Amino acid sequence: MSSLNMRIYLILAGAWRRRYPIIIPILILPLFVIALSILSPKNYAAHTSMLIQETAKLNPFLEDLAVSAMLKERISALKTLLHSRHILTAVAQERGLVDEQTSASTTGSDHCSII
Repeated sequence: MSSLNMRIYLILAGAWRRRYPIIIPILILPLFVIALSILSPKNYAAHTSMLIQETAKLNPFLEDLAVSAMLKERISALKTLLHSRHILTAVAQERGLVDEQTSASTTGSDHCSII
């Protein structure tokens, strides 16, 4: 039992000798973090890149099973899909521009005015 008391005493004595290197970071770092958060920018920018690989070029054995990307031919179809009514309605609902009770005449039944 006395060896346990001696170990605890040695640990506490060592901590007391090194009290300043232990306490100073605890006191200074929160102030540094607060100052850094005040000075940092509040607006962020994000972007997305898409990698479209043609599997036939990567693996010639899968050439029969590969679906061609045909990106130039499909870009107009992708633009049409992005501007379609159900996609734009879902985006407008997520952004809070319209809700479930918004009438079709308010959102524009003939055209999309959300773009």
